[in-house]
Amino acid sequence: MGSTKEFPSLQDLLRSRATISSHDEPGNLTFYPLGNTTSPVKVSYSELYDRAKTLGEQLENHSLIATGRPILIHLDDHHDTLLYFWAVLLSGGVPVITSPQSLSNVDEYRARHLQHLALLLESPVCITRTDLLHQFECIGNSKAVCLTHRQILAAVRGKSLVRDLHLGTEGGRAGTFLNWIGLDHVASLIEVHLQALYLNADQVHVHAADVVSFPATFLDLCSRHAVARTFAPNFFLAGLASSESFQGQSSNLRDKPELKRWDLSNLRLIASGGEANDVQTCNAVNEVLAQFGAKRDDNIILPGFGMTETCAGAIYNSNFPGYDISSGYKFASVGKCMPGIEMRITRANDGSTELAPPSEIGNLEVRGEVVFQGYYRDPVATGEAFTADGWFRTGDRAFIDNEGNLCLAGRLKDVVNVNGVKILTTELQSAVVAACMTTLWPIDGKDMAQIQDIVTGACVLVNASCTNPVVFGLSEQSMALVPVSTLGKVSGAKMRTMFELGVFDDDLSFFKTTVGDWRKDHLLRAPQEVDCFLDDEQQFLRSGVADICNVEQVSVDLDVSFFQLGFTSMDVIRLKHRIDKGLDVQVAVIDIMKNPTYDPIVTLRSTGTKSPLWLVHPGVGEVLVFVALAKHMDTDDRPIHALRARGFEPGQPKFASITDTVETYAAAIRRLQPSGPYCLAGYSYGAMLAFEVAKRLEDVKFLGSFNLPPHIKTRMKQLGWSMCLLHLAQFLGLLTEETVEDETSSETYRSRGHESALDRIVELSDKSRMAELGLTRDSLARWTDVAYGLQSMAADYEPLGAVDSIDVFHAEPLKVAASSREEWVTEHLSRWADFSRTTPRLHAVGGAHYTMLGTEHTADRDTRRNLIAALRKTADSLEDEIGTLHRYGHIELEKAMVQIGLDNEIFKQFSEADGTLTVDQVSEKTNSDPQLMRRLLRYYATVNILAEVSPSKFTATNLTHNLIQPVVTAALGHYYGICSAQNLHLPSYLKSLSYQNPTDETNTAFHQTYHTTLSPFQYMAQRDPTQLEHFNTYMALRRDSSLSWLSVYPLMERLAPSLSSSDRHRVLYVNIGGGIGHQCAQFREKYPPSTLPGRVILQDLPATIEKALPTPGVENMAWDFFSDDTQPIKGALIYYMRGVPHNHPAHKVKQLFSKIKDAMSHESRLLIDETVLPDMGVGYVAASIDLTMMGAFASMERTESDWKELVQAAGLEWVGSWEYNCANNETVMEVRLPRQA
Repeated sequence: MGSTKEFPSLQDLLRSRATISSHDEPGNLTFYPLGNTTSPVKVSYSELYDRAKTLGEQLENHSLIATGRPILIHLDDHHDTLLYFWAVLLSGGVPVITSPQSLSNVDEYRARHLQHLALLLESPVCITRTDLLHQFECIGNSKAVCLTHRQILAAVRGKSLVRDLHLGTEGGRAGTFLNWIGLDHVASLIEVHLQALYLNADQVHVHAADVVSFPATFLDLCSRHAVARTFAPNFFLAGLASSESFQGQSSNLRDKPELKRWDLSNLRLIASGGEANDVQTCNAVNEVLAQFGAKRDDNIILPGFGMTETCAGAIYNSNFPGYDISSGYKFASVGKCMPGIEMRITRANDGSTELAPPSEIGNLEVRGEVVFQGYYRDPVATGEAFTADGWFRTGDRAFIDNEGNLCLAGRLKDVVNVNGVKILTTELQSAVVAACMTTLWPIDGKDMAQIQDIVTGACVLVNASCTNPVVFGLSEQSMALVPVSTLGKVSGAKMRTMFELGVFDDDLSFFKTTVGDWRKDHLLRAPQEVDCFLDDEQQFLRSGVADICNVEQVSVDLDVSFFQLGFTSMDVIRLKHRIDKGLDVQVAVIDIMKNPTYDPIVTLRSTGTKSPLWLVHPGVGEVLVFVALAKHMDTDDRPIHALRARGFEPGQPKFASITDTVETYAAAIRRLQPSGPYCLAGYSYGAMLAFEVAKRLEDVKFLGSFNLPPHIKTRMKQLGWSMCLLHLAQFLGLLTEETVEDETSSETYRSRGHESALDRIVELSDKSRMAELGLTRDSLARWTDVAYGLQSMAADYEPLGAVDSIDVFHAEPLKVAASSREEWVTEHLSRWADFSRTTPRLHAVGGAHYTMLGTEHTADRDTRRNLIAALRKTADSLEDEIGTLHRYGHIELEKAMVQIGLDNEIFKQFSEADGTLTVDQVSEKTNSDPQLMRRLLRYYATVNILAEVSPSKFTATNLTHNLIQPVVTAALGHYYGICSAQNLHLPSYLKSLSYQNPTDETNTAFHQTYHTTLSPFQYMAQRDPTQLEHFNTYMALRRDSSLSWLSVYPLMERLAPSLSSSDRHRVLYVNIGGGIGHQCAQFREKYPPSTLPGRVILQDLPATIEKALPTPGVENMAWDFFSDDTQPIKGALIYYMRGVPHNHPAHKVKQLFSKIKDAMSHESRLLIDETVLPDMGVGYVAASIDLTMMGAFASMERTESDWKELVQAAGLEWVGSWEYNCANNETVMEVRLPRQA
């Protein structure tokens, strides 16, 4: 056995073992592929070294490895992960192993986590396979723990001394290690792989799914490979103890010892951690293991404590269970420190290092050579993690008993992680109490059952060992007995004692009886009626759930959540394994967790501060049509949910009536959003359902109809099953509109039966589109069944009643519905006036009936702006005159308060804090008076810049984080430093002009404000250079680099006639007024000299050019385009200006255009990159910038017709325009010299 001195690095450890295995006793790795526990693959240490070395050289040859740089390894196979781990190490890189479950399937969470990884690891290379790119599942942003070679080698040496694993005579080889955990976990990598390598022991790797699904496999492998050391958490040991194979073998052994299935005589140690070990359960497992040869005296199961920061297990209980039984512990202590680590318990006073006496609970802290020294590129987290005297704060509450054994007692902070934001459970409890303490409502058996299901599912998700949590409600009489402190907190310990003494027995009995009666009456009725609808796959799943839960199949109803049947997290893995093997499909565990039964709600965006938007499916029942709409509403800060019809899954009953559908949807909405104001919209048929749901909800402030009139029964009666199929195929893009028209007019198709119509549609359909959607003949038929069922329900529908208001969004109608849009609006959609208490608002949008919500039209600025503007009216409609008075009366105060928060770094403190900060903490950090700070923080909470969680505690919000972003601080520095004073002078300035449109750039509100004759840019350069720096920084950072003219303008195509020469001395691109050169850098990055040779020139004022970027391949040139007579660069292929003309009035723009025109050749193009306003419906930001330009330069933002007029007045010819950012109306326009005759 080696020591850390023998191996300066991990690479040296592998080289040493590879050398041993080539001429001495071989050390081997055995890998079992997923789903195969009988045919492993063996690799010797020398083979591993050779392959990794070769692979590392290949990575180096492809320039994928840089010494000391992190390399992400994202693989789901033990063999490949270890191979690339060593390849990266041997080639000088730093391996960072991530799990195939490390990112979310939800777009916004995945993007957030990827951005965090990219920033933290500085855009690392990622080694993965294509099929893993989208199999990710995590939300929060993790900290990266730095583990050094010295630390890891010290850790494996310490672990090796915990228990002698050598078999036979002293000095013999160590026994085999078994690992069934993913290698992204520090325990599997260090405790098993590296420790086995350190001891030159064999090691076996098998997938968790194969072990957890069939616990007996664990013992099969231990016996087959003579395993000496492995790992098993408490939940697995509990499952092992209760498995039929384990119990059956144990009972058989007592009767017939010769039938012993397993030989565990080599088993020395089962490390157990990650959760509390139940002494009784583990003792029972120990006893049975002994029957198969494990030595009782060896204390096989070793509970332990460890973290990633301590290289996994570092404290072990080697006297378990004897010590714990004699001490009367229900849960095992975790023992004493191994070599290389020390522990201490400090008292809970803030900042104290006072040691707690034995058996007193305090804060667990550790130090030693196996403890890490800091988080990667996170000095703030590192500083918070260590005490002043160098001990690492683990975050655990614990005590050391009289015998020196560590006993855990919980976490210092119990937190809930929501979308990466950590919330203290105590604060969550306070918030719930504050929101609900004055509200009482009766609940029935159904409510109780739903509460039980939600709590049970949540417990299983967060606690793997939780098998059947006790859930019940308290009566009013029992509520009076709840032990509440003077601070309003409930004592968990006292509640547990009262429960164990039977104080709540009556409440528990009543809850069980009420819920049981409801389930019996509503959920477990008439199972024989369901059986006839189940296909083979659903029968398979039903049988699997029944087997796992050990219940009769008749108890497993379609609408019964499997959590009701007692599912644990291990049961979910077992079900996944059955599905993967039996149905030959791969299903993610998280998908099974999230879908225990039918739920009509599909969440398209889960976060937002405004009222949620509820979207109701069209007549085809599905909600995929809303995906593009949700994506293009990203700037509207609200959750978006869609309601999906029932009946798509085989055997799932379809809705029986409109009433049934509407009541189900209204209940689902209330479940997620108990109170209004509500915002609903429905597409086509869904608008009818949305109208009916709106009448059942209170306080509906927005109801939208996407292209559906109120009267629909005539159209519904026209749609038989075959016509539903035809229109579904058109909706899905399987058929063109022309094909549908041909078939509709054909009597042959109309007379077809179901099977014949289906054959015809499949024959005509775009097969690649069917494959893309995963559609088969059967699934298309089932979808048509759902659509036809929905249409049939409305065959006799008559709208009744009225809603407060409705917004109608109209597109080109189906030809069978109306001959023109005008007819569609005036004769059909206008009838909504009969069912709205106010005049319906009509909004024209792009596209036709089936395409209006497609990407090409939801991105359309009018569609998007109209929808978001209509939703924003919800907030304004709730405001009274006093609210309006204060909103506008305190605008300047809000700006001042933001400036104070930035100057004093209040927002920075909260944004960087992990959780809440008290008034005193912020006062200390900012060197401010506590009384003043309380007043400031209280104000910030009223405008949502902070959130107040208690009278003296506050936490960050989305606005807090936004306000400290560099682009925001730079912009606000400019707005507050220059624009605010200018805007205050606008009223007197415009009054002095008798309210005429300003045109004199030498006499503006800016000039009156600052008493200067200089232009704004001259003033900033000469009088206030800090403001010029703010402005340039803002301009550089404000733009999304992916949204630029380079993304839409076909440069190579447009320049093709002029690119015959490869003259590198020609002038290719001149950026006029280009600031410090970010646009030039982007241009050269996309078109390097090797692709597009020629000179690239940046032009701006001398003061700006002095600070320009030194970009290779870009020439920086000072030019004042109004003071200097001519453009010094003649005949460039491209003259480009972004945001320059809008700074000047029309006559100055014409003057600028004329100077450029004089320098242009007939090959030249002038590209004008500007905001192009729509003729109607200008957005808030564009309108604000327009007035800011007026106050500073007597200039304006312009419409396309305004730009054309200026271009023609300068003697130039308008060629065309390309919009690249519809949200901000940003467009690049091409202008050329007039064509020669």
